[in-house]
Amino acid sequence: MEYRRPREFFIGRYIYLKERLDKIPAITFTHRNNQTVLTFFVKDKLTGEKKRRRISEKNPQWDKLMQMAKYRDSLKKQMEDLLNDWHKEYKGSLKELASNYKLLKPRESRFDTELWNSMSNNQCTKPIKNPFLYKGIKMRSQFETVIASILDEMHLDFKYDVRLDLNKGTVFADFAIHLPEYDRCGFLEYLGALNDLSYIIDNVEKYDNYISSGLYINRDVLFLPGDKNYRPDYRTIKELISAMIGAIAREYVVRKESPECYTPIHEQTRSI
Repeated sequence: MEYRRPREFFIGRYIYLKERLDKIPAITFTHRNNQTVLTFFVKDKLTGEKKRRRISEKNPQWDKLMQMAKYRDSLKKQMEDLLNDWHKEYKGSLKELASNYKLLKPRESRFDTELWNSMSNNQCTKPIKNPFLYKGIKMRSQFETVIASILDEMHLDFKYDVRLDLNKGTVFADFAIHLPEYDRCGFLEYLGALNDLSYIIDNVEKYDNYISSGLYINRDVLFLPGDKNYRPDYRTIKELISAMIGAIAREYVVRKESPECYTPIHEQTRSI
């Protein structure tokens, strides 16, 4: 049986995308007289009726409304991809299922969207002698391009070789993964030389740094093991990433009939 991503992941992302689409005016790119225009509806102040309006690049509102239209198109594409993925992995209506759930407010964390926006690809200062290219990004190994392709296939935004300032010093994470519906990032490390003792020692320190900074292994940060003879296969990688994003999703996706005083697991453990 093919491994499936947890339902909570789909539900959480569906709610997130729908809420944002509902808040953005229905502005679309159309064409008129061989010219690209923006089309939207406005309410007539006298009659209250909605009337269609078109504006061109000459309109002073063009730049602002064009950005809104692009953002809306991006959200619609994400929603389309999400629904297609859902139908590949599950039966039934994701819309109907999601209507029974809600998202809890994201908890405060320094590993959030603000951090994500501040990170760039290839922040590590160490030069890569023989890089492998993936969509213009220089990577240290061919296997990392495989990981990147799986993240793309799962429609997870990622950045490669990013700088993280943790409690015990700076590390460079192989991949940062953004989950905007929960206002947080996750991280993925590929340990590809576990047959090398010095490499193991270096990464023990890195592992300790993640844990001491409050990141949970297999929830906030995922380690994929490997050496010169072994690499995790496609299914294993996808299963581990799915388990990671599922663990995060289950923190925040709850049924609507859950009491308002519902306390997430991370809040319960803080008081212990």
